[in-house]
Amino acid sequence: MARKHEQERNDAIKKMIVDAALAICIEDGYKEVTVRRIGERIGYSTGVIYYHFRDKQDIMDCLDQMLDEEVYKTVSALMDPEKSLRENISALYDFTCNLAYNNYEAYRRIFASSRIEGNSYTRSMWLKMFGEWLTAAAKNGEIGVENIDMKARCLLSYILGYNLLFFEINKTDLETSLSEKDAAVNVILNGLLNS
Repeated sequence: MARKHEQERNDAIKKMIVDAALAICIEDGYKEVTVRRIGERIGYSTGVIYYHFRDKQDIMDCLDQMLDEEVYKTVSALMDPEKSLRENISALYDFTCNLAYNNYEAYRRIFASSRIEGNSYTRSMWLKMFGEWLTAAAKNGEIGVENIDMKARCLLSYILGYNLLFFEINKTDLETSLSEKDAAVNVILNGLLNS
């Protein structure tokens, strides 16, 4: 019983540390996250933080995994196998745009192309989800059944490319991004239909 209580306490402290890191990221940016600032925010010494995590990067890796899992659940909940692929991609587009404008730091941590390409856990999670959507679309006759894995990789590449272009390079506003949704969804669907 004592071990279970200790494990629950340790898990709660780790969650507090990661939540504090995310809050600092959102408020001030990634570069401002330090072990000392996290400790000040939650009222624990840096020694307690180092007991639970090796260093700042270990905390940020845990934060990234937490964000990945939350986004995966959110996006999975948005997707409806009863809806068309167009409607599901449109819902993903809306989610991405709203996240970029309402919580840019979390958006950047989730959709940074270098992080997705360099992190097999994150990449495999997105590819699995896209593969499930495309398999459902193939069963509904919306797209061909061949090359689902390749189509999932293409869909992920498009999402990353769009995000890079519009939110990292051009820095468009939300209204402009949402007004371009139909054109962007058409490009994705045409690519999937013609592959």
